[in-house]
Amino acid sequence: MPRSPSKRFVPKPTCTLDIVKDRDAYERFRRLLYDLFALDRNLMTMLDDIAKHFGITRPQHTIIMTVSHLGMKSDVSVQDVADYMQVANPFVAAQSRVLVMKGLLTKEDDHNDRRRTLLLLTRAGERYVEQTTQVIQELNNIVFQPLTPSNFRMVSDVIHAFAATSERALIKARELSLSASPIRRRPRRRG
Repeated sequence: MPRSPSKRFVPKPTCTLDIVKDRDAYERFRRLLYDLFALDRNLMTMLDDIAKHFGITRPQHTIIMTVSHLGMKSDVSVQDVADYMQVANPFVAAQSRVLVMKGLLTKEDDHNDRRRTLLLLTRAGERYVEQTTQVIQELNNIVFQPLTPSNFRMVSDVIHAFAATSERALIKARELSLSASPIRRRPRRRG
């Protein structure tokens, strides 16, 4: 039986930091969450589409672009890419093997440290970066157009901090064993 409008369910806030002490601020927080979800979804979909057009995956695209960017300053190791992308080293190692097979990257031992494997763009990898840069530039200019020189650093710093604190929250969620929660979860589809 539905509740009457005068007895609406009022859930507890999902955040209790000082930034959300009143109802308006909490509503802004909720909007921020869903805006971040939409931003993530839209950026990932754009990169998926670009990568798929060239026959690779979004993570492979990101590795190529990271090698290109970091390679402007110094040699780039698998670990450097993993650190920059904030992913596990074995993931980058596996994906870079695929990119080597596709002729977009080469791997070589670091002559200064035999434990490190360096990643280099091939000529085909360089052409990939050149071909995708114009499209990505246009899309980034649209997405990030609301930023101004005065708020860019602040927004960049805050998002970078979110990446770190979300990693800590993920560790905490795993400690809490959310999979043992009484909330029913749908089984994962394999495929």
